[in-house]
Amino acid sequence: MARSTTPWLTTAILDRTDPTGLDALTLLLSTTLETSFSLITPESPSGRAAAMTTASITLSRPDGTTLLAAQPSITLTAQGTTPTATGTVSATSSLAVVPGLNADATLLIGTGQLGLPLAASARLRATLPGNAEAHFSAAIAATVATQPTGAGPVTAGNTGGNTGGNTGGFNITATFPPILYLGISRTPLQTRTIDPGQTGSTATFAIDGFDPALGRLVGIELSLATTASGTQRAENRDRADADLTVAQTATVGLAIGTTNLIADDATLATTTRLAPFDGDADYAGPSGATLNPVVDPVAPTSFTLAAGLDRFAVAGPVSIEATRTGATSVDGPANLDLVTTLIAGATATFVYDYLPWDVRYTNVTAGTSGSDVGQAYSGPVAGLQRQYIWSSPDSVAIAASVPSAFLKGGPGGDALAAIGGSNVLDGGAGSNFLVGATGADGGADTFFVDGRSSATTWSTVVNFHPGDQATIFGFRPGTSTRAWTADDGADGFRGATIHSELAGPGSGITASFTFAGLDLGSAASLTITDGTLAKGTPGEVGYLLIQYL
Repeated sequence: MARSTTPWLTTAILDRTDPTGLDALTLLLSTTLETSFSLITPESPSGRAAAMTTASITLSRPDGTTLLAAQPSITLTAQGTTPTATGTVSATSSLAVVPGLNADATLLIGTGQLGLPLAASARLRATLPGNAEAHFSAAIAATVATQPTGAGPVTAGNTGGNTGGNTGGFNITATFPPILYLGISRTPLQTRTIDPGQTGSTATFAIDGFDPALGRLVGIELSLATTASGTQRAENRDRADADLTVAQTATVGLAIGTTNLIADDATLATTTRLAPFDGDADYAGPSGATLNPVVDPVAPTSFTLAAGLDRFAVAGPVSIEATRTGATSVDGPANLDLVTTLIAGATATFVYDYLPWDVRYTNVTAGTSGSDVGQAYSGPVAGLQRQYIWSSPDSVAIAASVPSAFLKGGPGGDALAAIGGSNVLDGGAGSNFLVGATGADGGADTFFVDGRSSATTWSTVVNFHPGDQATIFGFRPGTSTRAWTADDGADGFRGATIHSELAGPGSGITASFTFAGLDLGSAASLTITDGTLAKGTPGEVGYLLIQYL
């Protein structure tokens, strides 16, 4: 019987409910579990293959204690050499809150927003043929909603009261998709051996901690396979024949500090028939026996840990304690002498699941730095994978950690750097430093700067190569100038530079664009066009497009 879980963890953002006229508030957690089970086997099992998936969805208070929980479960069965089965089940749990009566009233009622941890995991238990390839999947969707009861504030939609609890704009719902993580990465497998030892004893070993420089740690895949050996010496003291069955279970559990991580069992069982007592309690002869049971093989236990991950995101080793425990079950004669021994060991594996940092950034204005996983790209440009949009007015330096990214700065002076593939670097307003990829992998980059503000801007493009293009917004076709100079810019990044008097000749240069490392001869071969977007509308904007064909 193999056990596994696939977790996700997110935050439900809710607006607190206005207490005016509110009698009570119901918090709802609605969940859906979808599973699929497919099997390929050379065997033709006479019985059915079965898989049971049980989900655990928990909505917690900000302090981590459970607020609501749901546990939908599905059991799927299939028969044949290539069976497939799917199933869906839903579950809802609720919590009633009364202002001034429940402790959670102050949590959900008032003004502003509230973030509540929402976590889900699914555990699989399966019975399969001995030779099989099995595939299991589980998707969990969860909806958090508040439903008030009471008169409520007088509004156009709620003048007659709200005894039904779901009108007048009170209902607030946050819905989360079934897939939490895309583009997850894994560290190399770490394998550790817990040496065999008597049950009742412990052992300590260490694993390498997770390097936070890699990204955001989202889970730890644990696997534990227990081995066991033992003997039983028995003597039947009854005066009649007797059957004896002895079963033993050895368990190895892993813990970090006081927190249990994972446990796995190994079982041994044997049955024998003993003659009446022969008068000699020597565990031999017709009435005695020494038994050496064979371990019943089982699949390793596997589990993905999704909570308390900060204890693993540390430099250096992480200490893990292994505890060996055991139990013996006996079914035999009423008069019996029995001596048992039980030895347990295990093999443990560890893999860190993480989302690689999409970008590393420095807020130049505030003097702070950090990393972020960004978002999946949602725009129309083909080939882009990830995006990171700077939302602060502060100047920022952003370096992508993944190829084919969309990076957008703010209104300040920004520095944006790509790493590979095809990228879009939008410096926005201000003076910007835009470092494209080298193009060695066949990628081409697009650069944008915005010269529409009254401030003078001077931006630099690095690694401008065939296939790239750059656009200056705010250029006025027929009015703005575009004179070239041979070698302007900052030391170390000088090159052919286009200077523009955006307001027309004699108005003074307000926008400059340096192409680092590019000489005038190469600049003369660039394709330059101008035009106007949304011409004739209030949102029209002129541009100058520079293409390296």
